[in-house]
Order: sequence, then C-alpha cells, then structure tokens
Amino acid sequence: MRGLSVRVETFRRSGRNPSSLFRFAVRLAVTVWREDPDVVHLHSTFAGAVGRVVLACMRPIRHPKVVYCPHGWPFIMKVDRVRQIAYEAAERVLESLCDAIICVSRNEQAVGLRAGLSAGKLAVIPNGVPIPADTAPWLPFDRSGPDWVDVLYVGRFDNAKGTDLLFSAMERLEHAPVRLIAIGAADDPRWTPPTLPNVTLTGWLNAEQIRSYLANADVVVVPSRWEAFGLSAAEAMSYGCPVLARAVGGLPELVIDGKTGLLFEADDPNVLADLLARTPRKRWLELGAHAKAHVAANYSADACIAATNDLYTRLLAAPRMVRVRTVGGAAAEEVQ
Repeated sequence: MRGLSVRVETFRRSGRNPSSLFRFAVRLAVTVWREDPDVVHLHSTFAGAVGRVVLACMRPIRHPKVVYCPHGWPFIMKVDRVRQIAYEAAERVLESLCDAIICVSRNEQAVGLRAGLSAGKLAVIPNGVPIPADTAPWLPFDRSGPDWVDVLYVGRFDNAKGTDLLFSAMERLEHAPVRLIAIGAADDPRWTPPTLPNVTLTGWLNAEQIRSYLANADVVVVPSRWEAFGLSAAEAMSYGCPVLARAVGGLPELVIDGKTGLLFEADDPNVLADLLARTPRKRWLELGAHAKAHVAANYSADACIAATNDLYTRLLAAPRMVRVRTVGGAAAEEVQ
C-alpha cells in the first residue's frame, strides 16, 4: 500500500477466524457510516460474505451500490460435495444483497451460472496488469550455458497452486538442462519444500526484485489445480515471458496454447517434466514474443480500470427501489 494517494483503513487480522472477521465487520460498518459512500466494492469471498451482511443491516440508513468480486468461487475448490453444495447455496442467498458481481474470467461466469446465480448480476471484467515500457536491466539468471532453460515460479507454496506438482517434476529433471527459481513460501510453516540441486528458493521478494526475474526468465510455470484467472501468468506475459500452465479455470483464456505459452491438463509431474525437458529455450522465446502483445491488447490495467469504472457509473445511473411510508401508514415502493 506504500505510495498510494488514498486513505487506507486497516483492521487487526490474525487469520481467517471469527475474531478477525468480526474486527473487519466493525471497521467496515464504522467506515460506511462515516463516509456514506456511493459504491462499496467487496473483494474476495470472506469480505464478500461478511460485508454484504453488514451492508444489508445498514440499509435503512446507508444504501450504497454493492459490488462483489469473489476472485474465485469457493465452490471451485477441491472439497467434498456437501461443502460444495453449501458454498453454492450461500452464494445464491448472498447474491440478493449486492447489485453486481464481477467475474474475472468467462469461466468464472460460467461456473456461477451453473451454480444458479443470476446472469443479470454477473459482469465479466478480467484482471489487468500494468504493461511495462521496458525490461529490467538486472539479470538474475546465469546465462553461461546457452542451452539451459530458466524456469520461474511466483506464488505461495500450497496444494491449490500445485507447487508439489512442480517440485516433483523438478526431481525428475535433476540431470536435464532445466533450472527452477521459486519465489514465495508455504502458508503452512510445517511444510518444507524438498532440497534439489536444480531448484533455488528465494523466499518472498519485493516488487522490484520480482520484476527482474519476470523480465529475464525463459518461462513461468503456473501449475494451479484451480484458478479463477491467473494473475501471475498475466504479469509474466506482460514482460514477454511465456507461461506453462494447467488448463484449469480462467487460465486457458489467458494462455493461448502454442501461441503465448503451453497448456497441460494432467495432474501428473511426469507430464510437466516432459514438457519442460523437450521444449527448448528457442521455443519459449518465440512464444514470449506473442505473450506481451496478447496481454497488452486484452488484459491491461487500463482496460480493467475503465471497465470497472463503467460498471460503477451504470449502477449509479440506474433507478433505485426504496420503501417509503405513506401518510396513511401503508408501505409502498417508489423509484428514486
């Protein structure tokens, strides 16, 4: 949040637990009461669930337009059928408490429709990324061997992101000319990634450091098991770096197989290892040449901002139904 010319309200959070969610609810209620905003934009499932309930309770005195972006429906996770049904039911109930739902991909919209959400509420606005004007000068990779393929992973190390799949693939590539740099860390401190001679772990890095890696890697791997959009893929492609990704969620919309990167479907480290082993650096360079143009044309931050602003404008221009009390005491509906 450093450098933003906006006021940022924070709340104390120790995790996804009741006490943290309660503190968020109180902070949201206080801020909405004080500021009386025209629009409240709730991003992600927990903010969307708690925030919509809070705003519904405040509706008699504060009535902003409510926009919700799940950024990945909770029911796309690999959970048992009972929980999946419960998540779908909760989203259908909460849908009535907002004016619009932003889906970050066409796939996310289609999944929402299959879950019974209203087509009229679902707007598709893909995530956007800044398009860098030039590449980063610092070269974090050793280019002494021209045949080496330098692979990059950026993100948390967990099951949803498929990092176990990637590390297993690298175990199979110990004697191949393929090297991996993994930026990030595990959410669970009890899990430690394997120590491999062809893998370098950097931990979390700042934005400027990551920029140099993205600008100079041969390929970024996104092995996610579910993904509403795939922001790390878009960021990599904005630097002209192709992406090797699982064909899940919104990733096939972003990564055009054989043009801006490569896709694979199997949850199998042998498949991933084979793709990395048999794709030469020259091929990744060819794919990267198309990747930046594709993101600049379809997934820029400017386009995302414009589409979101247009949604706000249309919502604010729409008439609002309010309940009014007539002189005789009967309740009636009136367009305002």
